[in-house]
Amino acid sequence: MNRKAAAIAALLLLGFLLVSCVGAVHRIPPYRAEIQAEVVQFVRPSPRHWTLPNGLSVYFQPQDELPVVRGTLYLPGGELYDASGIAGLASAAGAQMRSGGVEGITADELDRRIDHLAAVIESDFGREYGTISFSCLAEDFAEVFGLFARVVLSPAFDETRFTLWQKVTADKIAHRRDRPDVIADMALKTFLYGADSPQARVVSRESLGRITVDEMRRFHRRFVQPDRAVFALSGAVTETIVRSVLAEHLGRWARGNSELPALPVVAFRPVPGIYVLPRKLDQATVAIGHQGPPRHTHDQYAIAVYNRIVGEGGFGTELFSQIRSRRGLAYYIAGGVWPAAGGGLVQVDFSTKPEEAARAIDESLRVIEKSRLELFDVRTLEQSKAAITRSFLFKFAEPEAVVERAAMLQILGYEADYDARFLANIAAVTGVDVLAAAKSRIHPDNFVVVVVGDVAGEQLNEGLRAKLPVFHFMFDDQPVLLE
Repeated sequence: MNRKAAAIAALLLLGFLLVSCVGAVHRIPPYRAEIQAEVVQFVRPSPRHWTLPNGLSVYFQPQDELPVVRGTLYLPGGELYDASGIAGLASAAGAQMRSGGVEGITADELDRRIDHLAAVIESDFGREYGTISFSCLAEDFAEVFGLFARVVLSPAFDETRFTLWQKVTADKIAHRRDRPDVIADMALKTFLYGADSPQARVVSRESLGRITVDEMRRFHRRFVQPDRAVFALSGAVTETIVRSVLAEHLGRWARGNSELPALPVVAFRPVPGIYVLPRKLDQATVAIGHQGPPRHTHDQYAIAVYNRIVGEGGFGTELFSQIRSRRGLAYYIAGGVWPAAGGGLVQVDFSTKPEEAARAIDESLRVIEKSRLELFDVRTLEQSKAAITRSFLFKFAEPEAVVERAAMLQILGYEADYDARFLANIAAVTGVDVLAAAKSRIHPDNFVVVVVGDVAGEQLNEGLRAKLPVFHFMFDDQPVLLE
């Protein structure tokens, strides 16, 4: 054997030995059930916290890795709490607080100043709360914060910028017709909570015309108040400087004179059945659901484990394994029990071939029904709890995430020690707990099934083991049930 051949043989032998060693010590388990769960030790970081005289709650976490400062102001309130009845008002007011300039500075000039400083200031209001955020270089913190504070306290709501927002929003509304996933989600919420419910309310062409600058100013006065707001800041700046800048720019922000409105009581009683929107599409988009629990229930940790097993965790979940991997009935699928303020959802979403829609619906309902009748095996339970534990750690990976997490928990009404007890509470969940939560929260007889695609409701019903009444709806810019 020549030297070259000998060298090649030696390398091959070495490679074989290395692979054998790695395989013996770090063999990758072929199945989720073979992955060994280990206890994760974790010390939760605690940001600094104080409250201003006007009631504004502040969380601060310093970091010196980058010369940057970031902050987000969280403001309770939004579409769910807005009694005006104007769908989209919260979204409009949230966007225009920043986009519409501030008193004494035009919208164009504000854009130029922020751009010159290589900073970002953004504002938004959603269903439960609003956010006004900024990021900038540490050396520009005081100057940028001064502009940020004016966005918070004295937005101008420029008419020209608002008109532009209306045009852009009208274009988005028109394009809903091209999004079967958006149609199905809107229809499910409408048929579960009622078209006039805040849970289903979405801006329409009609409501867009009712939004005015005066309405946005009234919204700002109602919901932008310091004594129920929470500020999360992090970055390369000292606590002393943060306290000084906050006092200078937000110290004059007066307390509000009203409480956050109560959430409306859900009185709508949905009619279970199949709701079909026939469309000539290559795929059928399906949304299955019924009204769900509010936030902060006694079984919230069992619900979290259930979701991870059944439909929230991607490839390893029961829905994905049974419907997509084994039967090939869906391109994607996800589902679970989703608590929310004012009432959440029990929901399953997927897309499939139109000719497979009935079978996919039937099999999905079968998986959900089985999940509330049979205990999950111990290994599946423990692996899901371990996955929740590991993903929980990433909520604290960056200083920005630490303070935003603390602020969000306060805004959403979680107990102060929620995170400190989270891992222990997840570890304590048993299979019996998960089964009890599933039985309590999931009611198959109440399901509304929405299908958007090239299907006929009667044919769908023929493919189901449990027959359901069939309804049809139309969609222009929002779902409307046909008589």
